[in-house]
Amino acid sequence: MTIKLRYFAPLLVAGAAAAAIAVAPGASAASVTTTVDSGSATTTQRPGHVAIQANPPHVSPPRIWGPFSSPHFILGN
Repeated sequence: MTIKLRYFAPLLVAGAAAAAIAVAPGASAASVTTTVDSGSATTTQRPGHVAIQANPPHVSPPRIWGPFSSPHFILGN
């Protein structure tokens, strides 16, 4: 039984493709994580992914009545 070239060539190409996929490094092989903390923001980097967590500073509410907590002292009795 002989194999014709038109049947052998696709088989050879498929075998070469399978070998290339098997030899190629996986994406999880390079899972290096880098974390940078710069004050109120933290940046975490991985291959194909970046996570940024920002925490705003605490801000006190505005005082609409000046230094007083209510209009009682401004308006009087």
